[in-house]
Amino acid sequence: MVLIAAIVAVFFALAALVLTLLFTAHLRIPDDRPDARVSLVLPLTGPNPTLEELLDALAAQSLPPRKLIVAVESRDDPAHRRVAAFGGQYRNIEIKLIVAGVSSLRSQKCTNLLMAFTALDDD
Repeated sequence: MVLIAAIVAVFFALAALVLTLLFTAHLRIPDDRPDARVSLVLPLTGPNPTLEELLDALAAQSLPPRKLIVAVESRDDPAHRRVAAFGGQYRNIEIKLIVAGVSSLRSQKCTNLLMAFTALDDD
């Protein structure tokens, strides 16, 4: 019984290895940057200590966003100060800061998203 279990385990391990090798052999990473315009919406709250890392990662993507719409609850939210402090630090990403206001009708995140969607344009 133990021998059968060992044989089955080895079979699945080898099958997984073969499938991984086939996948990596056919994986093609694009060499060129697509000519597209993307806007991202980010509902945000709190101090967000890794916000710079997120923005750096977005700017380094093969298709970086042209606009980042950040929606916060109020000007008193620490996220508002953090995003406002960036100014023109990210030249290839336009950062638009939206103050959604406090909502008692729905969750605050939904309110932030709805207000951010109003800032989307036709591009």
